[in-house]
Amino acid sequence: MRAATGFSTKEGKTSKLPAELSMSSLVSDDAAAKKDTDPSPVPGGGKKPSGVGEVANISMAITQKSRFYYMSSESLAVHGLENWTAEEWAKKFERHPQAATKFCVQFIGGDPQDFDEAHERLDAARQVKARMDDSMEAGEWQQVVRFQNYCTQKEGGRQGNSDYYMEPSLFWNYQFDRDFPLGVEDRLVGEPWHFAVEHSGIRQVGHAANSKITAAVYLSVLGVIVFAIFYVMRLMVGKAELWKLKEGTEQDKTNIGKMQDLISDRTQDRGTVASCLQSLSFSLMVNALLDKYGRIDPSTSTVFIGMTLGGTFGFIMDNQLGSDEGFREYLWAPTSGMKYAMGALATARYGRYLITIIFDMFFTVILFKLLYSKLVRLAGFSTMGREWIANGMVSCFISIITYQVYANMTRFEWAYPSGVEDTKNQWISGQTMILNVVIMNMVYLVTETRVKVGEKGINDPPVKVGVTMITYLGLFLLQDYKVIDPSVNDDASGGKQEPLNHTDYHLPLPRVCETVARWSQGAGVFTVIATLCLGFVIFVTSKQTLSGLKHIFCRGPPPPDSPTRADYMLGKMVLFVCFLVLTGAIMLFFATVPLYSAGEARRPTIGGRDWVDACMSNDVVALEEMGLS
Repeated sequence: MRAATGFSTKEGKTSKLPAELSMSSLVSDDAAAKKDTDPSPVPGGGKKPSGVGEVANISMAITQKSRFYYMSSESLAVHGLENWTAEEWAKKFERHPQAATKFCVQFIGGDPQDFDEAHERLDAARQVKARMDDSMEAGEWQQVVRFQNYCTQKEGGRQGNSDYYMEPSLFWNYQFDRDFPLGVEDRLVGEPWHFAVEHSGIRQVGHAANSKITAAVYLSVLGVIVFAIFYVMRLMVGKAELWKLKEGTEQDKTNIGKMQDLISDRTQDRGTVASCLQSLSFSLMVNALLDKYGRIDPSTSTVFIGMTLGGTFGFIMDNQLGSDEGFREYLWAPTSGMKYAMGALATARYGRYLITIIFDMFFTVILFKLLYSKLVRLAGFSTMGREWIANGMVSCFISIITYQVYANMTRFEWAYPSGVEDTKNQWISGQTMILNVVIMNMVYLVTETRVKVGEKGINDPPVKVGVTMITYLGLFLLQDYKVIDPSVNDDASGGKQEPLNHTDYHLPLPRVCETVARWSQGAGVFTVIATLCLGFVIFVTSKQTLSGLKHIFCRGPPPPDSPTRADYMLGKMVLFVCFLVLTGAIMLFFATVPLYSAGEARRPTIGGRDWVDACMSNDVVALEEMGLS
């Protein structure tokens, strides 16, 4: 339906307008409103301050006004072709004899006097109907639709002349013709009943309760967890060289090409383990539990909890366990590895990583709509209260697929690569990522990713525009600060590391001290992200109440049908505090528990000088003197 439009002028003619009222109409309406609402003059004969009226006019000027075509008795609706019977055609000819005579002369031929009698008009109606059963030229169909619209408009009491608006069904047909220019597949026409039922309207899908199907659902969840554990153990135990100090962190620059291939392979393998640990810990303990008990919007949860907060935790795990720099520190002490990972949050690496998260989101929301809408209607998943299982299964599947196809590569070859770039085998360039992100941003922007009409959150069109602006701002800032490309200019020695650093595994790798020194800033960044993501998802989308939580965990009475506002707010506050503490507990576990160790004490000196204090304070002068800058 087109908003706004034709209205009568003083001369009684209808004026054609755009979808909004004209400026002159708005001004005249505002003037009339002002005349009716202006207060009396200022007492004492003084003049009213000029600013008062201007402020009121601004308020009225920015208030949107609309007028609808179909509500005006002078506008004319344009309908599509209608399949009238011969009797209906005859009735129209009787009601509009002059127009009918003109139409029949043009459409079926003959003289005007041939259609004067009722039986002649009935015969003409049958001829018109017979002609419409066969193929006709576009001009002939236009004659038919013009006459049909003339009759409809006259019988509807419309008195307009040329102010047309399109009837909504024409727009539906237009969209169908645009998307499916060749019409309908023959098999649907031959067996249309399944299609007719599926598209008869909005429906609720359910299945009868069955203990075997329920068991199969939970077994499938358990199977995914078992497979993930098996896959992780294969990498953690089956590839022991990944987790050793020498084989896992050595960076021999005497052969940069071979070194880069080796680093890329081992960091991506360890990164896979880090992502699986992130999924088994954070995704199951925070994301899935919040989906189950928080009654939150699944799509918004996937983006803010699963991708943004969970992705940030994954960034920390990647830098602690996946990268050579962080893993060497972790082998000596988990706390040191966590400090390096936290410090990385305060560097350009995290900025590039956020772009990869957004890039990943563009794929995820499109796949999520297609997969989640199917899975949630399958037997076992359609039961009320199991949406979180469908959400978790789909999110897990999408994470695995995207990680193996491209996400692992964009992270370890663009966002935070280890080592030094080989000019013959380069990392992903910043310019390439910019083009890829912009293209997928446009795909995400124009694709309908909502699963429900009126759905709020990341799939809401205004939010999509906001995400686009944030994405462009991030790309602009990375370019403006000249950190869009991961390539690093090495020293004048041509990128050859000092032999001491190459063979002494007690020493940190290049740029580690600079990163570790920022760990407190990174911890602040993570705290803000965790607070904002959990707060937004819980306080904006959660429908859980305190009485509902008591009913679930304390076996209290069922929550009321219409909970109070305080009940909602207290429930959200309890959820927020519990999941914020849980997030902190997971971080504390990986910061203190050594999954792997160097097996010996770390030597704190080099050439008789203590390098640890200089590294923790990022004393550039002292580090340069010791060859650790």
